[in-house]
Amino acid sequence: MATYGAINGIPLSTVSATMLMTLYGRVVDSRSKRPVLDDPKAEEIVAKINPSLLASGQKLLRSLGQFKMRDTLAVHTALRARQYDRYTQEFMSRHPDCTVVSLGCGLDTRFWRVDNGSIHFFDVDLPEVIQLKRTLVEETDRYHMIGCSVLAPAWMDEALAREKPVMVLAEGLFMYLPKADVQTLVQWLGERIKQGQLVAEVVNESYTRGLNAWMLGFKFKYELGLGEWMTYQCGITDSDDMEAWSPHLHLIDDWFYYDEEPEKVGFVRFLGKIPSIRKVQWTVRYEIKE
Repeated sequence: MATYGAINGIPLSTVSATMLMTLYGRVVDSRSKRPVLDDPKAEEIVAKINPSLLASGQKLLRSLGQFKMRDTLAVHTALRARQYDRYTQEFMSRHPDCTVVSLGCGLDTRFWRVDNGSIHFFDVDLPEVIQLKRTLVEETDRYHMIGCSVLAPAWMDEALAREKPVMVLAEGLFMYLPKADVQTLVQWLGERIKQGQLVAEVVNESYTRGLNAWMLGFKFKYELGLGEWMTYQCGITDSDDMEAWSPHLHLIDDWFYYDEEPEKVGFVRFLGKIPSIRKVQWTVRYEIKE
């Protein structure tokens, strides 16, 4: 996998570099007049890595280091993070000592936003990402980092060792993985978790092929400045599609960015009334049970 740039001396691939956009999106939002999120831990991390971004040879990273980002992207990032926080807090209200697993965590700071003093939280991501994250935040007896592919079942042996209900979060992850691998992962979760939930961001299957996929690749390479032709690999059609992947999964509900506060979403909320646009990218929540 090609190296996109280095942060604090640690090389990152293009896919891993996308985590910087979500991190800076939350910070840009938190500095706005009416922020969606209060995320002081994200501010701490940014303060530690910003010199590397400003000195980067990549235009995108330098722009992030200058906190240049479209307001719509920052708001969407913050609204999504808030919704995943809410899902997590709702689960925690019923299971205060649960396990929370964030797959493809990047530089997310959810543990510090939702911690109730009892949960055990596991961040899982590629070794390069966790290597960087270990230089930025510290592990505790309840906050842990695991550096491996989410498709390697080894992380489950550590993260799922406690006999407690489990909340699994996959925010901005599944679409970048081969569909067959995501299906296998979902099957593993269904088999290993006795009681829990899976919250995952998904994209419409039509954006994994044809003209839509080409347009997406163009956006990643040229508009966002990632310099690499990236496409989505895993998509679904309907929110309950994953029920067919595992008999242990049952759809609870779904969430759409368009339904949030009108003053935050803006005029695009009207586009959310068009079915073909509404279901381009959204979030699904499933119950996992034996």
